[in-house]
Amino acid sequence: MLSFQIQKNEKTNSTIITYLIMGIIDYIFIFCCILGVYAILVSIIHPLIPKEMLFESKEINIKRGKIVGSVIGIVIGIFMCYYLSVNGYFDFLLNNM
Repeated sequence: MLSFQIQKNEKTNSTIITYLIMGIIDYIFIFCCILGVYAILVSIIHPLIPKEMLFESKEINIKRGKIVGSVIGIVIGIFMCYYLSVNGYFDFLLNNM
């Protein structure tokens, strides 16, 4: 009887942990989507700003910014693909085409 209760509690705990992790992953996905929208807006608005209003940056800082931006973009892209595949959105799109 006692071993059954322990197994039941372990199953309940793993279910709770899985629910919490999936809830957190949903919020991370929403954050990544918002960040992506802001990145697109900045890319659209940047050419409209006159060059005189922009701050001058050293070449090394520009290179670092490109590397950091690339790494952040790759990580967000991989996470979004993971999220879409885990939740079955890719299968949904492929089945409807």
